[in-house]
Amino acid sequence: MGFDLFLHAVFMLCPKTGKPYYFVRNSQNYITEEYDLTAIVIPDIHRRFLKLRGGVLHAYTTRVLNDTECTDVIPATLLDVFPSWEDVKNYDPDCESYWTEAEHNGFKRTLEWMNNESTIEYRVSWSY
Repeated sequence: MGFDLFLHAVFMLCPKTGKPYYFVRNSQNYITEEYDLTAIVIPDIHRRFLKLRGGVLHAYTTRVLNDTECTDVIPATLLDVFPSWEDVKNYDPDCESYWTEAEHNGFKRTLEWMNNESTIEYRVSWSY
């Protein structure tokens, strides 16, 4: 069994229409807008990080856990404790055989991109 990490989106669902929606500010009130799911596309550069497997990923999640059983956070939470490449290598000295500094940096850029999306709630989840 491997250690899996997933990036995914969470949508609120309207009980009347069954369609996903989000809130937008209209003057002084919030109104709901339906998502156009066909328009939601993760850029190619970030797709490689949507589903990951490998022990080195513990180097990222153990910083979030703090002795809790948390396995799901928003990208900002992970970014707040994102380790340096040196910390990752120290966590798993053999990681460079399957995880590189370029992938480490690309993973961080993907989390930053997701964190900056204003209408979609992205989440980071892992297996244990």
